[in-house]
Amino acid sequence: MPHFTTIHRTLTSKDPRIQARPPGEAEIESKFPLPDKDKELELGRMQNLVTDYYKAGDYTKALQASENLLQDTETHFGREHPATASAYNNGGLMHKLLGNFDQARKQYQQALSIYKAVVGTDHASYASALHNLGNLNRSQIHFDDSLKATDRLTLLEEALDYLEQAFTIRQAEMGHDHPHTIASRSSWGSALAAQILHYYKQTSTRQYVSLKPDQVTQVGWDAAEEHLRQALQTAVQNPRGPSIAAKAKRGKPKKNKLNDKMETLSAASAAQNLAVFLKARATTESPYNQEWLNESHTLYQDVLRVRSQLLNQDHPDLYATKHSLAELLEAMGDKETANAVRQEIVDTYDPPTEDDSEQVKVTKTTTTCADSSSKT
Repeated sequence: MPHFTTIHRTLTSKDPRIQARPPGEAEIESKFPLPDKDKELELGRMQNLVTDYYKAGDYTKALQASENLLQDTETHFGREHPATASAYNNGGLMHKLLGNFDQARKQYQQALSIYKAVVGTDHASYASALHNLGNLNRSQIHFDDSLKATDRLTLLEEALDYLEQAFTIRQAEMGHDHPHTIASRSSWGSALAAQILHYYKQTSTRQYVSLKPDQVTQVGWDAAEEHLRQALQTAVQNPRGPSIAAKAKRGKPKKNKLNDKMETLSAASAAQNLAVFLKARATTESPYNQEWLNESHTLYQDVLRVRSQLLNQDHPDLYATKHSLAELLEAMGDKETANAVRQEIVDTYDPPTEDDSEQVKVTKTTTTCADSSSKT
């Protein structure tokens, strides 16, 4: 058995290479370069830097770090590589959070194109780019004042398509209880609600009044609510990711039972989306539907409890929830408490002093209920 004998002799010698040919024959050199471990460790450190800035809510520095990471990743791995696509996803997320919608779309589309080429259209990584494009459209609809009504409707229809595809792929690839699947389902439900609210206008008292009653059906409202509630229920019953219990016990939390409190950021995001929906739907009725307003209030309180324990106290997501809570309290007629919450935001929010113009965009953009699921 000369082949195995050669391998054994090679492994026990000082030369670590394994020869696939009998002694005396020329060795074949591989045409593929060996991994540069030092460079990949450096890229890993750069990725950690992006993640740290992102978790701290400093999206300007996170964008700078992600641009450096993209340049080095593309140089090292080439354009058509999953790591390069992931780096584009990072940059797209930071641009979106800073309100740079056109730049974000270019980055996400680059990621989508690369994933399509290297892993195919039924892969979870491809779904991540679809999910991000859908939520980008949702954010732009909320905050880009230059958009015409027809532009908003086009972006909304595209968002629905992106998010439905992302949910379908993630459910098949990752399971219904994975945080990314839950995020896509919750975002899809929010987009369905936004499609309904497209046929409403807000009055000076912030009540939604239907412009085209024949375009709005109970079935549409129920479909949106079903996705939002199922996403929240799944997230609560299947806690994964950063958790209050894990932080308290310094260990892996046990699986929650039905009706247990939410303890994860995934559940908090789903609850935020449902709370936004219930508040909006309540204000389409006259007088406002108090049951929906009360449930929305309870959800916001739970989201604040989770986010205040798992995020930095100056994280934009935490301020987004406080902002939404203030809007809800005003709708409920409690202007005094609403103004107190707004004053708390003013008194405690302390963004980095550099790039103040960009930080204003951060504060504004993060008031949406869009989820940001990326390779960060």
